[in-house]
Amino acid sequence: DMPGYELAADALTFLFRIRHEGRKLDVYPTLRPYRNARVIELLREREAYFEPARDEEDAHDLKRGSFKLDRDFFNEHVVSVTLGGKTLTSEQLEKLDAVYNFKVNVVNKGYNGIAADLTEEDDDPDREVDLDAILGAPIKRSLQYFLLADTAGKEHRIDLAHVFRFPTAADSNRWEQARRIRHGRKDTRKVTFNYDALHQLYDGMIQSADGFRFHGEPCTEANREGREGWCEAMPFLFKFFALIQLFSEAERKNG
Repeated sequence: DMPGYELAADALTFLFRIRHEGRKLDVYPTLRPYRNARVIELLREREAYFEPARDEEDAHDLKRGSFKLDRDFFNEHVVSVTLGGKTLTSEQLEKLDAVYNFKVNVVNKGYNGIAADLTEEDDDPDREVDLDAILGAPIKRSLQYFLLADTAGKEHRIDLAHVFRFPTAADSNRWEQARRIRHGRKDTRKVTFNYDALHQLYDGMIQSADGFRFHGEPCTEANREGREGWCEAMPFLFKFFALIQLFSEAERKNG
């Protein structure tokens, strides 16, 4: 049985790779799952630092303020960090963070396990489209995760896919209404979101979540907790970026 991303786990360990003098170093943070309310709070707090900087000093202050939010968030959730088979001390972790902005990068690029976006471009965009086959069909948005699935430290690549029903015009309108785009000085642009509305949009569109588990069972309608159970347990960042991927691709293709 292939391992899965267990939504009910008390903590998860995943691979986070950094570069050091041309080498790839595998670092393994173990984090407690992010509470959705806390994630939304962090995202809203970050918006205060999205304003265009007045000068170089102001830009530094905005960046430092945003980084502090991320570091505090990391510290709230970290259980341990392992590098080279050894658990880092607090002092070693601070040094790693000072050199590589490790905590900030885990929060911004880690998403409790996300390692890379595996969406592939259409290999033949000019081929004939079978409308009957695709209209109304479920849509998958795939994300790649590297997680430690066993206590022996063996790495398992777990491919996760959010399977949505085909979006309606009303869904697209909700997506547009949940975003606010403001144009600033020197062609800068600030995008903010209604995160509560995005929460509801994801929950209303999702059909299943491949690669995830909830109390050991696949995240489908057949899960004994029902779709509502695992959908409630799904970390908000996964929902957020799956929706961005879904609707941004539609905008690009219809652009």
